[in-house]
Order: sequence, then structure tokens, then C-alpha cells
Amino acid sequence: MPAAESQPEVKLDTLSDLDLFLGGQYAGGILYEGELYDYLIGLWDQASPEMTENNYQVAFSEIESNGNTGYLIHVSPEYTETDQQNFEYSAKHTDIERLVSSTEFGQRSMDKERELRRLVSEYEPDDITIVNMGCMEKRCSVYIDAKSDKAFSDFADYASEHMGAAITSMHGKKLNEGLLWLRF
Repeated sequence: MPAAESQPEVKLDTLSDLDLFLGGQYAGGILYEGELYDYLIGLWDQASPEMTENNYQVAFSEIESNGNTGYLIHVSPEYTETDQQNFEYSAKHTDIERLVSSTEFGQRSMDKERELRRLVSEYEPDDITIVNMGCMEKRCSVYIDAKSDKAFSDFADYASEHMGAAITSMHGKKLNEGLLWLRF
């Protein structure tokens, strides 16, 4: 019986997360160990929980496990000014226009819009400004500008609670403004 020919070993040439990051091709994600984790920890000055490196926004979150302190690192592509402008335009106009021009979420609800305006006026004075909004029977989309990122998230919870709605929020690089979706 003839000897079986051995097949050459096939090696996949894969790039590490660090190589992808340095090449600008890293898709982003959460790290807790590895070469990229070690690289970013080495660059971080610990003066701020965030830094920008190689066109990525990097956020560090302290965690404690078994008495040891470590960091989760969230890496995402950095917003450019154009990205922020596109997000703002889409969120302030396109999303709301699409909502009110459709009957997918019921009929237009001026009562819900009045209720949101009332909630803003009763909230901390001058903390929240409604930039644009549209409400239907089953959903509201409202773009707000808040005094701070905490005011933004606190108002989102406040509106959700007082209107009996599930809420989703989305904002760009500016954490104090963005779009709130309320679902009824």
C-alpha cells in the first residue's frame, strides 16, 4: 500500500486586534485582556476616563474582581465633525419626519407632544430644550438639548416614568443632546 501523501499545513494569516487597531481597521469592541488591552493601558494617562488614539475613542471603566482592580476598555471609531453633523441632522429632522409621515405607529398625537412640553417646563428650569419632536399614538421621537449629559439621561428617565413609556436614547459625540424614542 503506498504511503499517504502528507498535506501541507495551511496557516491562516490573521491580524491581531492590535494590528487591526494600528492599521485603522479595528471594528471596535470591549477589551479586558490581550495585546490591544495592554497597549491601550500603557498609553492611558488616567487623568480622564476617555482618550482618543489612532482615530478611535477609547473609554476605560474600572472593575473590581476578587479584590483586584482592572479595567474594561471600550473602543469605538471616533466621531468626526462630519459624523456629528450628519447624526444631528438625521436625528433632528429625518427620523422625526419619517415618523410623522407614516401611519405605522398610529395617528399623530398632539396630546403626547403637549405632555412632553409640559414635562420639560416642570423639569429643572433651563436644563432641557426640545429642539424638534413628533408624536404618534404608539411612539414619540424627540430631539433634546440638555444642560449636561446627566440632565439628558435624568430627563429621559423622568419622561419615561411620567408618560408610561419604554425609552431608548441615542446621541452622538455630544452626550448632552440627542434623540429620545418613547414607545407606548
